[in-house]
Amino acid sequence: MPRPSRRYLLGLLLMTATACAPAALPAAVPGPEGRPNVPQTLVWGTPIEMPSLHPFVTAAGTQRRYDIYDLLIALDPEGKPGPMLATSWKLLDSRTWELTLRDDVKFHDGTPLTAEDVAFSYTIAKDPTRKYSITTRAKVLDRVDVVDRTTVRVKTLDPDPIFLRRAALITILPKHYLERVGDDQFGQKPIGSGPFKVREYVVNSHLILDANLEHSFRKPTLAQVTIRFMPDAAARVAGLRTGDLDFTDSFPIDALPQVQAIGLKTVSIDSGTSRGFWVDTVINDQPTPYVTRDK
Repeated sequence: MPRPSRRYLLGLLLMTATACAPAALPAAVPGPEGRPNVPQTLVWGTPIEMPSLHPFVTAAGTQRRYDIYDLLIALDPEGKPGPMLATSWKLLDSRTWELTLRDDVKFHDGTPLTAEDVAFSYTIAKDPTRKYSITTRAKVLDRVDVVDRTTVRVKTLDPDPIFLRRAALITILPKHYLERVGDDQFGQKPIGSGPFKVREYVVNSHLILDANLEHSFRKPTLAQVTIRFMPDAAARVAGLRTGDLDFTDSFPIDALPQVQAIGLKTVSIDSGTSRGFWVDTVINDQPTPYVTRDK
């Protein structure tokens, strides 16, 4: 059956660049030359509720949501792989990639990020017993070997020409912390190495992120970001009107007239026109009696 389709305004509804966040601000992020060096904050109202911030557990959004974490590879706007935690890589044979890591990255608790964390993250990502959503993207992995502190070798089960793109979806997690607290607690109080770190998280209520000013190569330009989980579109419109929100996303397009009527700016983003269909060929381990049985 065709997937139910709703039209959304996939964009931003803007009010102000410096709305106040409901928590004390960290130190100001260095501003551009010639501009005041003041804390820049952002308040985002989103309908997407996140039951966990564990990037392997939840399928909502992308693995880089909120930029709490880093990955080995980054994709540019055209989808071309480039460096993030990995500075270089090469194929040793048709199934073995060797990657060299940065040596100046730390997790938010000050612990250095090393090849051990990469091997740990990839190993659990592919483990079907953990029932992670990421496992469907990692099941091509065979094993990860630590060569030294800044070098790992990733072996795939078969030659994988899109491995680098897969590596742009698998975040690197702190082995020492996740092993100690477990998946459930990690999802509520996560530690990453990205340019933002969690100050406060209340499930399906709000998330407050502070800038990680010590990030070695991705410098944040916002001092603080507050994400409020608000499934009610009318409440998000009210927040934009009062200035409590700076922007919202995935807005029902049929509500566009009321947004325009109160003078808010809209930015429409083309998200493509793909549609999904379920086609059953087997029911309870038996071929279906339907037309789809005959390919």
